[in-house]
Amino acid sequence: MKTTTVVKTPPIVVLVFAVATPRELTAALDEVAQPLQFTNSDPVEWCFPSTEKVRVSIRLDEGVLQTYREDERERIFALVGKQPSAVLKLALHWRIPQEGHYATRVLVEHLLGRFYGVADDRSGEDSIWTIEQIRNTKDGMSFPDKADVRIVQTYSGDG
Repeated sequence: MKTTTVVKTPPIVVLVFAVATPRELTAALDEVAQPLQFTNSDPVEWCFPSTEKVRVSIRLDEGVLQTYREDERERIFALVGKQPSAVLKLALHWRIPQEGHYATRVLVEHLLGRFYGVADDRSGEDSIWTIEQIRNTKDGMSFPDKADVRIVQTYSGDG
């Protein structure tokens, strides 16, 4: 019998800020989300809106930009500068996509309303969103409707 295993990752949104410091973002997240840290050596993650009803998990992640292609980084740098002050990686709840998308939009509007930056829904060529585009839609699309589950690997074999 042939079996196929598909490894998926949740939809991701990356927020890149021009001047907000990690300390300022931490304080802003502490106001609206619930921090979660298993041990002192683990990085802090935040659950939005809470750990009981997680729709988005958030973490500071400067390294995520290293996973971008050069042209993707250049599009972001053109809007926030070559040295972003901080980067947040948001993982959307994928079992209830409508709630994950709604919570992500609320959180991103809150953060980009306070600190200048951009959101990247990682959907391809037209994936960078400003706060104005998020509030008013872009080319008929609402944010983050294009963010979707990604297939990382597929394994097939005889089982």
